Amino acid sequence: MAIIEEMTGKGAPAWPYPVNYGKENELSADVLVVGGGIAGCHAAINAAKQTHLLIPHCHQIPLDSVSVQFKVNEGYIEANCTVRAQARTGVEMEAVIGVSMALNTLWDMVKYIEKDSQGQYPHTSITDIRVLTKKKGE
Repeated sequence: MAIIEEMTGKGAPAWPYPVNYGKENELSADVLVVGGGIAGCHAAINAAKQTHLLIPHCHQIPLDSVSVQFKVNEGYIEANCTVRAQARTGVEMEAVIGVSMALNTLWDMVKYIEKDSQGQYPHTSITDIRVLTKKKGE
């Protein structure tokens, strides 16, 4: 018996800088949505597919699909990762790992904006990574 699993994970990094076009220390929405989105999507999909290598005792599950969406909000960027599979075990960890990697990739692409003279990132953080929905079906 195959159980169809669909899991959506969500996470958001706080971003202390305005998202606008062309001003110093402001991030272009193009960089976030296009550049960060493409790299973040590739990273999330790869991470979701490799979850069994990242988390000890996690089952290797053949995934039917992994999709990632980014939303730029006032003061933060939201990432959602939806994973679907037909398996006897859930895909929660694949969705959570996917969101985490998408946000880490996005942060890596824009961290130069915040980095202070000591090499620290005093304001940006990744928070609220959680499972939003879990759907089972046959």
